Amino acid sequence: MRQKKREILVADGEMQECGRIAEWLETGGYSVMKAHSGAQAFAALNGGGVDLAILNASLEGKSGIEILEELRSSCDECETPWMPVIIMSGGDKKTERRARMANADVFFFKPLMKETLLEAVRHLLIVTHR
Repeated sequence: MRQKKREILVADGEMQECGRIAEWLETGGYSVMKAHSGAQAFAALNGGGVDLAILNASLEGKSGIEILEELRSSCDECETPWMPVIIMSGGDKKTERRARMANADVFFFKPLMKETLLEAVRHLLIVTHR
């Protein structure tokens, strides 16, 4: 029996960057959903079926960190498993600190490195989906 592909949400307002990350993940064997704003990302996450989210810290509307904070606060009140979240940013140490305080599983400064990202995704999916 064939195993279902893991679904990963990539949310980045820079369409070219979003497409590049999605391509890396697809060649790595994952199914990918793309979002280009905070509202699109939040709707995709609320729709269910996402195994891991990669969010830009500075999405239009609702930021990736705000989405992460909402996800983590809702985990306290429900029985759904912890969803791993990677936050990425071209920002500064203050953004990194804020993401870590919101319980980001991994934080990356842009530009991302393909193998580093894929290794983080593999690790998080193993650890959180046993």
